[in-house]
Amino acid sequence: MIKKIFSHSIIYGLAPQIPRLASFFILPLITPFLTEQDYGIYGIVIAYTMMLSSIKDLGLKVVLSNTFFKHNNHIKKIWGQIYGFLYYWNIIYALIIISILYFVIPEAANEHKLLIICLTASPIIFFGQTMDIGQMYYQLRKKPFQIAIRAAIIGSLAIVLNYYTIAILRLGYLGFFWAAFFSSMLYNISYWLPLNYKEKIKPIFSFKKRFIKSSLKIGLPLVPHNLASHMQRTSDRVVMERLNISVGEIGNYSFAANFGNLFGSITQATTTAISPFLLENYKNKTDLSARNLIFIWQVGINIIFFIAALWLKEIFSVLIKNEALATLYPLAIVLIMAQLYRPMYAGGIAKLFFLNKTNQLFKVTLLAGIINIVLNIIFIPIFGYEFAIITAYISMLIQGYAFYFFNSFKSVNPVKFYPLFWLSLQIALTVLVYYFRDIEILFKAVLSIFVIVCGSVALLKLSRKLNE
Repeated sequence: MIKKIFSHSIIYGLAPQIPRLASFFILPLITPFLTEQDYGIYGIVIAYTMMLSSIKDLGLKVVLSNTFFKHNNHIKKIWGQIYGFLYYWNIIYALIIISILYFVIPEAANEHKLLIICLTASPIIFFGQTMDIGQMYYQLRKKPFQIAIRAAIIGSLAIVLNYYTIAILRLGYLGFFWAAFFSSMLYNISYWLPLNYKEKIKPIFSFKKRFIKSSLKIGLPLVPHNLASHMQRTSDRVVMERLNISVGEIGNYSFAANFGNLFGSITQATTTAISPFLLENYKNKTDLSARNLIFIWQVGINIIFFIAALWLKEIFSVLIKNEALATLYPLAIVLIMAQLYRPMYAGGIAKLFFLNKTNQLFKVTLLAGIINIVLNIIFIPIFGYEFAIITAYISMLIQGYAFYFFNSFKSVNPVKFYPLFWLSLQIALTVLVYYFRDIEILFKAVLSIFVIVCGSVALLKLSRKLNE
């Protein structure tokens, strides 16, 4: 199983990240033509659209996932009804996005406001949830190549478009939006054709209202959870925009956040690979194997992220050809290490998703989101935009570990997860890597080897337990 998970993680994780990694390697080519204001405009729009994306599927993905394992012989009919219902819903969802973007796009981008809105909303209007449903289908079918090949090809095209529109055409922030528009349209088209014609999963517009109502009873409780989760990740830029923090400073934060998001996408890719195996374990009531798999995942992420954060100063010196942006590596270090919460979070809630116990999840993410917003409102005016880094880190810790102490979680999990240990380890590794961020290269090499050796020993022991 470990070999299969590893191979799937490589396909899910490495192939989709090739264009993402390439986007960082072309930074020396595009950063001379971008300003903090460009990153600020793009960051504000992305913050609002990401926050609103929490309502795009009304939580119905969990119904798709559960019916795949519980009613596999009827998924075309079940998925088709949800697919058709979401087509109607996404017209309303697109109108919500259009309305909000009209009022929040910064004045500096007024001349291109309508263009930005059209580029952002068009893929939603034309295709709805096609891409997400297609990805979930191939994920659950354990066909990672279908997802990875699309991510690699279309993602690489997006990088070329970014370079062309920014470095050649000198469109500034508009280059990001044009590249995102074309890549999103192509993603949806690439899934729409096989989903509708090969797999025969087509939107059923004459869906059964009783079925949709019962599905919404399961999915809608996830909306507050998803909304709070997105608030926790994006409210910092929204609060800064509302507090009239300069677009340039928001751009600085957004640039540093790009590196945290890159590593967040790695954890998301591994989540995609590991989730089907976790769900199979929960179906077979082998909770101990699922728990050990989560621990292996957590240790591996700790090693990779720690090493990357330790060498981030050197990475910035090579990639970033903009003196102002190159000084932001300490902020990026904290945001990278904040992402260590993800395996314990995603692994733990998989059991609650499988059992349709979604009612309590929003409490954790809502708490994290509220704390993030309140701290930002109070302290950003005092300490500046950099304080948003601290609040983001704290809120991710809350989201990652708080629900382990809920009775609703303890009642359905017969094994111990030791959340206090993993929480303490994440904080300790963050303090350690931040403290040693500027040490000599030789000492960084020694520390890296030490961490790799210790981590490898832990992985070996956990792998043996998994196979027992």
